[in-house]
Amino acid sequence: MNQTQASPDLVSRCVPIRFYFEGNPGEREFGDRDPLSYAKQHRTELLGELAGMVVCWNQRGRPTGARRHRLSHWANVVGGVLLINGLPEFLENLDTSAAEFNTDLDELAALAERVVGSHASAAFLDTPSPGTLMKSSEKTATNGLSATGWEPIFRKVGIEVDRLDAAKSKRGRTTIVGNWLARLTDREVAITVGDRSGNATLKIRQGRSRKKYYLFEIRWEQVNDATTPAVDEKTTGKKCKTTVGKSHGGIRQSPKKTLPAQPTKKGAKIAAKKNAPREKEACPQNVRQRPRGLWAEIKLQATQNPGETLQGW
Repeated sequence: MNQTQASPDLVSRCVPIRFYFEGNPGEREFGDRDPLSYAKQHRTELLGELAGMVVCWNQRGRPTGARRHRLSHWANVVGGVLLINGLPEFLENLDTSAAEFNTDLDELAALAERVVGSHASAAFLDTPSPGTLMKSSEKTATNGLSATGWEPIFRKVGIEVDRLDAAKSKRGRTTIVGNWLARLTDREVAITVGDRSGNATLKIRQGRSRKKYYLFEIRWEQVNDATTPAVDEKTTGKKCKTTVGKSHGGIRQSPKKTLPAQPTKKGAKIAAKKNAPREKEACPQNVRQRPRGLWAEIKLQATQNPGETLQGW
């Protein structure tokens, strides 16, 4: 039936299918086509095609299907037959289709949107999108909430309210909330909060004394709104700041003038000293060139004993 809602247990035993028709399905006309009459008329050909698919699957070693289902043997056999015959899409969109029939997933999405919208930071954690880095302000981890802490949020969203009111003790209410959360752990749902959209996944964290804490991991869809600096000093000698965003409608560049650095007095003295010409001292012809320290020693000896030759140097 269209817009059918069922329990997760019933949905997991079925294979949801989608038929799309634009308009009122009750007024749809099939013309002269009659599927039942066609099947009876071409029964032999249809059975031959199906038998050929099974024979091909048997000759190829009977591989199993790649998709998981609660009825595992049926999914392995039928999925394998279709896979060998060029139909690998079997059960590919099972989770997405089943989510439309599952009332618990609708309530899980409402629960996630509630904690994010009310800024209950202990109940959710933002995770970075693929290829992006987390800001330092976003790295604050959360411990999650126990089943007792989730009870008031359940009541605000309207989840299991009748059963919670009928429970006679606090422990009974905690058990109801804990069982509901444990059943949907690691399930992912789409959420929309304000102008942001993303996916929320319910996670569980083990605490001390086997106590369990639950929280949502939120992964937002990436939005192209950033400010990127661009430098073009070789051609213009100016620094430009490029701003990209929705409100600007494109790229806007604002040149920023940069003034040349003014030398200080100390820097001017050092530069003048480096650029000043240096006088070269004459070196005796019979003295080989030596390092600066050794040449100073030779000059000192030649000054003290001008009559001696420095043959040993």
